[in-house]
Amino acid sequence: MKENLIIKKYRGSIFLSQDIASDKELIKELSELLGISQATIVEKTPQDPTGKDVIAQKEWNYISPDNCLQINFQAQKIDVEQKIATEFSIESITSFAHLCVKIFVFILKLRPQNISRLAIAPTLKFTGDIRQLISKVNSFYSRNDFLGCQNDKLDFSQVYRRSELLASKKININYFSKFFINNEITIEEGKLKISNEVLLNFDINTSVGDEYIFAQEDIKDFFKKSPEFCNNFINYYFGE
Repeated sequence: MKENLIIKKYRGSIFLSQDIASDKELIKELSELLGISQATIVEKTPQDPTGKDVIAQKEWNYISPDNCLQINFQAQKIDVEQKIATEFSIESITSFAHLCVKIFVFILKLRPQNISRLAIAPTLKFTGDIRQLISKVNSFYSRNDFLGCQNDKLDFSQVYRRSELLASKKININYFSKFFINNEITIEEGKLKISNEVLLNFDINTSVGDEYIFAQEDIKDFFKKSPEFCNNFINYYFGE
């Protein structure tokens, strides 16, 4: 089944102690680092639950011209997202992890601060027979029947927690998986087309804790080991 896993996107994240506002110098330096010209910058003001703008916080996105790379500067968090239309492999996630280290270390040199959490999250698209995937999901449960009926809907999630060594420190890592059906909206010949796509989210992140402060060597070690984290977790479900 692993041959039916296509990358939807990769995401790497660091959690900040203070927001990073956009400015021309930072954007210029990022563009030079990544070899990107004419990046799109989208600035937005987040809203509180009542719908009012939170003026003190400014979120912004740095988007490559081909829309394949996006850096999202959010309230106390930075996400690096990359879209790659190919099969999942240890090589592709390793390449993305190297990109994350390159971007995060560079940003923190320009805007030094404490980092409280780290995450890597591949989202995969399943292109095979959904009946086989549902059967696979059913096999994950030790008991999965109600009055003799089995689950026939793809809505599945699990969380595991494991202690891992990062730069000589033991850190609790969350391994989260979620399989679901998503409505994909595309435009064909000027008309909206809605179709179903089967997505598999894998999110591997450090636990929340005041005792966790991650330095550059921790960030490098996390993303260095993250391809192995991802590959082992995906193989737990789809290893032959």
